Amino acid sequence: MFDDQEEDKKVRNKIIRLIKGSLFATITPAQFFSQKCSHALAGFTSDINTLLRVLISRSEIDINIIRDYYFKETKNDIKTDIKNEYNCRNN
Repeated sequence: MFDDQEEDKKVRNKIIRLIKGSLFATITPAQFFSQKCSHALAGFTSDINTLLRVLISRSEIDINIIRDYYFKETKNDIKTDIKNEYNCRNN
């Protein structure tokens, strides 16, 4: 019985991820990557791998657009947030 509940939970979680992915596909790539950066910097610990992957894989023009979307979403400068996160973790 518990195996069925666990399997149902896994299927529901996969469906939710697919729906979220579909919704993200309706926004611009810059908005998508801005949200990725925001989520990577949010919470108790940052997700440095996601943050690096976004910043390394995008062109300079894309990063400027991502920075603008990041500011619209968070009202913070992404450079400042990254510096603050890095400094807090290394002091």
